[in-house]
Amino acid sequence: MGHIHPGTLPVQLVTANDSIIADDKILLHPAGDVMVKPILGHVSNAKNSNIRRVDREIFSKFDPIQMCIVKNVILHNEKIVIKDGRFIVDNFISTANDLVAISGLADRLRTAASRFAGKPDEADFTVADDECVLLANNFGSGTWGHWLAQILPKCLIFVKAVPNGKVALPRSYFGSGRFRNFGQAAFALGLRPEQVIQIDREKNYLIKNAVFINAIHRGPILHPAALEVFDAPDKEYKSISCSEENENKCSLNRIYIDRPEQYGRGMVNADSIRNLIHSNGFTLKKLAEEDFISQVAHWRRGGVFCGVLGSDFTNILFGSKGSSVISITPHWFGDSFFFGLCAMRGLVWNELFCGDIVKEAKARHRSDFKVDEKQLDHFLSVVLRGL
Repeated sequence: MGHIHPGTLPVQLVTANDSIIADDKILLHPAGDVMVKPILGHVSNAKNSNIRRVDREIFSKFDPIQMCIVKNVILHNEKIVIKDGRFIVDNFISTANDLVAISGLADRLRTAASRFAGKPDEADFTVADDECVLLANNFGSGTWGHWLAQILPKCLIFVKAVPNGKVALPRSYFGSGRFRNFGQAAFALGLRPEQVIQIDREKNYLIKNAVFINAIHRGPILHPAALEVFDAPDKEYKSISCSEENENKCSLNRIYIDRPEQYGRGMVNADSIRNLIHSNGFTLKKLAEEDFISQVAHWRRGGVFCGVLGSDFTNILFGSKGSSVISITPHWFGDSFFFGLCAMRGLVWNELFCGDIVKEAKARHRSDFKVDEKQLDHFLSVVLRGL
């Protein structure tokens, strides 16, 4: 998908560390280089795919991680941050352009920019002057991959640096609905209830001291400071037994992660594929519907995890070294994010590029596709034979 040129947007896009918008900057982590080596199992590249996975080292050069403080901003619709007619984001402008293109925010941005131009006193709620409030939810809001790997680590990095600070997050993350795992993950990883300001979508907030943290990922690689939040020994999920007890029978624990239909990128012949995968010894599970700790338990116990490339694979972050991932990847998608997670966590990556688009979605990466059963059956036999 191409980027929308900033000049065509209803408000000017700026990153929080831009000198025209930032009132102060505080260094949290210096610049650094990261290199990881993927562990490739079997990869079957479709002829019509230009995506290639290779086992050479992945190198990423990170900018310094810094907190940028911007005074007197409006938070609208949970994730739109505006000051002086500018739409503020914490990552790169190109990322913000993708956000607008994918989420259809243009009309909301135009309305919000007009409504709050020079009128911050009309906000429904004012945060106290002495509170620093992290706003990290303006990219990838409501998607598990962005939340767990990119937004939540920022929250935890922030409260470690500013223990009395607050984090503004949607109220829906802390209820019993479809986003309940977002809040469960936040508290399991160390965020405390008193550190959270629960934001209502229908309200607008005047944040006197808004804090933004710049990107903690570069390409498919996370900054080491982000990975640390998953490795601290005091995390709730650390009590779940890890792979040591299963190290000699890893291949016996086989889970097929059934992707929820409402997220798109579904297989039109899903029933036949499920039967085929089940016949290869896999237990079928809708992990996205289980509570957070239950999901983590599956990954920490180790084994072989198969599924359509998508946000369920973000839980690779909790996987046991030596476990295997089998990704059924539409050849026209091929996101490298989950491949990078595997490399960082020491899991073996296997991937079948396949699938013809049957029903193209407006956001092409969500299009439904068909998987060749014979091709998948052969690929599974090759992978499982080698375990």
